[in-house]
Amino acid sequence: MLATWRVRRFPPADREPIHLACGVTMPDRRYSQIRQLGLLASIPALLVIAPLIGLFAGQWVEKKFHLQPWGTIVGLVLGFGAAVRETRNIIRKSQAEDSGQDGDDSEP
Repeated sequence: MLATWRVRRFPPADREPIHLACGVTMPDRRYSQIRQLGLLASIPALLVIAPLIGLFAGQWVEKKFHLQPWGTIVGLVLGFGAAVRETRNIIRKSQAEDSGQDGDDSEP
């Protein structure tokens, strides 16, 4: 026997949906705030993970090409740079969504 699923109308008929530039329709301001919280909560993990990836990549370069200590130094600098750049982009996107813009004005 096949299960039947009830399709719930989303968003409720009494609320006007929010249309974003990327084609996604968000039903309520509350969901936009949850999305912003998710974006901003990812920053601490980003600030830890990106430099660690740079560190491990730098250590691999050191072992592969015998470039003590420059591989680790360059890897860490690139990791921190990538983390700062992405953090800046996340904050800009969050501020743009808060002000009602689309938030997709990242640098090339």
